[in-house]
This record gives sequence, C-alpha cells and structure tokens, in this order.
Amino acid sequence: MFTGIITETGTLESRARSRVAIRASRRFVHALTIGASVSVSGVCLTVVEKGKGSFFADIMPETARRSTLGALKRGQIVNLELPATPTSLLSGHIVQGHVEGMGVVKNVTAQGNSKVLSIAVAPSLAHRIVQKGSIAVDGISLTVVSARRSGFTVGIIPHTRSITTLRTVKRGDKVNIETDVLATHARGIITKTRSVKKIKDIRIGIIGSSFREEVTKELEKHCVATLKKRRISKKQIKIVRVPGAFEIPLIAQKMAKEGAYDALITFGAIVKGKTYHFEQIANECARGCAEVSRAYDIPVIFEVLAVYDIKDAVLRATRTRENKGVEAAETALSMIRILSDI
Repeated sequence: MFTGIITETGTLESRARSRVAIRASRRFVHALTIGASVSVSGVCLTVVEKGKGSFFADIMPETARRSTLGALKRGQIVNLELPATPTSLLSGHIVQGHVEGMGVVKNVTAQGNSKVLSIAVAPSLAHRIVQKGSIAVDGISLTVVSARRSGFTVGIIPHTRSITTLRTVKRGDKVNIETDVLATHARGIITKTRSVKKIKDIRIGIIGSSFREEVTKELEKHCVATLKKRRISKKQIKIVRVPGAFEIPLIAQKMAKEGAYDALITFGAIVKGKTYHFEQIANECARGCAEVSRAYDIPVIFEVLAVYDIKDAVLRATRTRENKGVEAAETALSMIRILSDI
C-alpha cells in the first residue's frame, strides 16, 4: 500500500524483455528489500534485484498493456514511492498501485500559482471518479476538481510539480490512473444492492430541430405523452431546440458531457430537395449521434426523419400506430433499463 506522496523521481536505466532497471538515489535503493513493493509512476512492482544506485523489477504483459510502463523508454523520468508502514503519515490517500487504465492530458492551464490538468479517460473509468474525491495520477495523490463522463480535472501546486514528473507534462501525454479504492468499493456495494434505476430518478433530454417544426412538435408531443404514461414527470424531461438537424449532435454531446441525463432523444425532419444534400445531412447527423452514444455510454435515440415528402414525415409523426415519437420514448426507457441491469 502507498499514500501517493512522491518522495523522489528516478529514470529508466535499461530494459531487457520484461525486466526493467530503475536508477534512483542510493538512499532510496538502500531502503528497498528484495521481494518488497515499490511504486513506479503509480504501478506497484516487486523488487527482484538491487544495485548500488538502481533496482530491478519485472513487468507482466497486463501491466505493460494497462499502464505507461509498457512504452517507457530509456532515460524517461518516473515517480517513486516506498510502501507505507504502520507508522507512516497518511498525508495523501490509500493507493494500492493497481493502475486501472491510462488517461490522456487534454489541456494544461495556469491558474494563479498552480496548474490545472484536464485529463480524458474512458467512460468506464470516468464513472468511478468522484468530484472533490481522491485520485492517483502517475502515483501522485491529487484531489479531483471536477468530474464528468469524459474525464476530470486536477490542480497541481508548485511543490508537486517541482518534485514529480508533472513538471514536464504536456498535452497529449499519457498518465496512469488509479481511482480512490474506498469510493470504488462503496460503488460496488451500492451497485450489487441496486436493481433497475427508479422511475423518479430518470432524466431524459429531448433535442428537436426547429426546421419543419410541425413535424418536431408532433414527435415531441407523442414522446412526452408516452413518458408521462410511464410515470416520468415534466420536471424529469428537458427539451432543447436547435436550428436544424445538423446541429443536433453538438448539443447531444454537450448534454451527454454534463452527465445529468440517462437518455437523449432527437427529433426532426430532413426533406429531400432538388439535390442530394439532404442525404449528407442525414448521414452526418446519424453518425454524430451514434458517436456521442458510444463515447459517453448514453442511449441517443435517433428519430430524425429523412423523407422525400413532408407529408410522409407528418404522417409518421401523427399516426396512432407505429408513431415515431412513441417509439422513441419506449426505446429510451428500454435502453435505460438494460444499461441499469448490466
């Protein structure tokens, strides 16, 4: 176990297949024992050999795949930490050295005397990150400033920058991520005892195109009516209007990033004119919504009707059977239930 308080940095001295040699201060190496654990940029490794100014450790394929150690090059700097003892000051947080995945630095901005790092991670990892909670980035214990579906931000004080690898971090760099073990276990317990998400907690966003508003309004009307029949109240539904279908994916992405919605439903009509321009718009709109759905693990129900005749769009929006507004509502609720079950 570690605390995420980095005491010094070292460098990769050599690499032979799965074994790495890390050069560090003699004081640090002297404190290590064969078979003991050591944190190298947040990854818990076992010391298998020692030299005067270096130590050796083996890296398994899983470790190489899941962390930055797999691409570590000779001379690169790494953060080092000795394992905690019963008398250690827990001035950071409990860090196991079990890296869960890598993040990508998207931005580094100055804020007073500190730096704010914006780090993108996979949605499967992002949902474990808690705002104002703890997180280990390359083994460094940090506090999460903000958390969202696509990643998180952390603040770096001058002292932390000066003694860790974060002094040289830049946009595009990959970093090792370990979420707070206590928050992870708590989430696991809650998940095991929780069944399908409660109706009263569901939030649905509806994005409609103002172009061919007579179609959009009808689709929205039938959708909302269906949701109300399923006991979804008006305050649980957010309706946003955009100028045209082409703008829908941008707003869908913005709403998905907020992490406040369980599903998004898109409505509109694209009618063929004298050119094939409508096909391009329809394809880009559909693809954009699909990308948002996959990137943020949120159902995006696509009911933007691409038709040759506006009468056909109106019919599909108003008819009693196979109504696209009704279908959208039912599909959204089904997907919320399925994802909740999984």
